[in-house]
Amino acid sequence: MKNNTLKKRIKICVLILSGCLLAAGLLFILWMKVIRPHKCQAPSLVSHKPPVLRLSKENFEPAGADGSFQALIAYMYESSVTEDLFKNMFGFDVFTFPEPLSSVRMYEDQLESLLKDLSGKDSPRYALLGLDPYAIFLQSCSSREMYLERLSRINAVAAEHPSCSFNVILPDDNAAKWNSLPYDKKQDARLSYILMVRTFAENPNIHVYYHSLAEWVLYSDCLRDEGSMQMKTSSYNHLLALDTSSVDMTYMLTIDKVNAAMDSVIELASGYDEQRAGYPDLSGKKVFFLGDSIFGNFRDETSVTEFFSEMTGAKVYNLGQGGRSAVDAADSGTALGCAVDHLLGQADDKTFEDIFSGFESYHAFRLAAADLKGTGGKDSVFIIEYGLNDYFSGESEDTFRAAEEKMIKGIESMYPEAEILLVSPGFIDMYDKGGHPLGENGLPLSSYREMIRDLAVQHGCGYLSQTDDLGLSEDGTSEFLLPDLVHYNENGRYTLAKGLAEFFCN
Repeated sequence: MKNNTLKKRIKICVLILSGCLLAAGLLFILWMKVIRPHKCQAPSLVSHKPPVLRLSKENFEPAGADGSFQALIAYMYESSVTEDLFKNMFGFDVFTFPEPLSSVRMYEDQLESLLKDLSGKDSPRYALLGLDPYAIFLQSCSSREMYLERLSRINAVAAEHPSCSFNVILPDDNAAKWNSLPYDKKQDARLSYILMVRTFAENPNIHVYYHSLAEWVLYSDCLRDEGSMQMKTSSYNHLLALDTSSVDMTYMLTIDKVNAAMDSVIELASGYDEQRAGYPDLSGKKVFFLGDSIFGNFRDETSVTEFFSEMTGAKVYNLGQGGRSAVDAADSGTALGCAVDHLLGQADDKTFEDIFSGFESYHAFRLAAADLKGTGGKDSVFIIEYGLNDYFSGESEDTFRAAEEKMIKGIESMYPEAEILLVSPGFIDMYDKGGHPLGENGLPLSSYREMIRDLAVQHGCGYLSQTDDLGLSEDGTSEFLLPDLVHYNENGRYTLAKGLAEFFCN
């Protein structure tokens, strides 16, 4: 009896053990065949991240033997996009269409074919698609249904490659292009942009960017090749770099904001002619920008000086030098002081060459001194913007005031016919917003602004406050300051240039 009971218990234990082993085996198979491959599929997870965040956070290495860093560039309109941006910045191997394909049917065929050819190890992780919504709409016989069919095919191609981040770059329209359309065509164009964003929003791995959301892109012809609506190569690469580094996704059009964004673009474009008409004509003037990094750190088409020149027609000289103060500029013993002395005819050419030739603003100073020589300052304007680095250095009131006054008097003496405009330091979002004095004899930043205003009154110079007159103050700092909380981004530099231009209307 006992033996039978024991046998039954052993049999039950064997059955339980067998069941456990079978369950464990099934779980193992499930893990290896289903769960584990899915968990290891990083590309599918990566594709759900906004590409801006992904590209800005990942540490890209040059493409390896497995071809894991491939990029595809395909445009249907003429563009200044260069492969170097992706090769040099991200280490991508790049595949491109041989030439822009304006026909959307041919574009779709080429895109689908190329992506099939690049399967496996050559499959791209990043695709840049230059699409023109309104051109596709017109090629669809201005039919909403046909247009959506065209977009659906591109959408399907992207859906078939979930490990690739597709980034649609819309044309960098300027205000003149939008204003050239009659009202009904403008509404069709607006609709084509909105429908494209809404259609592509169905895919988590496709995103749409439109740079003309910003006034400085929409209005500034200096960003484009002369006589053309096409962006300069440097401008284009600059904007694409912003796309891949800006964590606030400034230029991304999303389904929840596309309607308002397009309304804003059209409204902004409609005010272009009126604003341009309000700028002064300074085409016969020479304007010399003396200052710190607010002028000197940026010398391309997005600089304060280039924006100003494009707005007014003035010939500009960017004499700004980053990290320098009014005290530096007034001290003949410093490199910048020597350059200012040379500008004022107080330092010979050789001394200037020996001391200042390695600085960024060297050529501007050299040309400025040559162009000013013997003119007495006729048809010349000096814009002087210092004070920020004097604040950082903790300069005393007497030292700063004496330095500014020395420069003003030097210009008045050497170029008596010249106009002088003094510009106060801008807003900074550090050291208690400039309220905390630095150094034993230092003052709050506002004190340096007040001294500049007092000197302007005393010498009969013009005065412009970046904080009070231009609105570059505590409100909306992310809209005009770089992440360092001191220097201006493109919008801030455009706003400063616009304020300077409008000053000369008075």
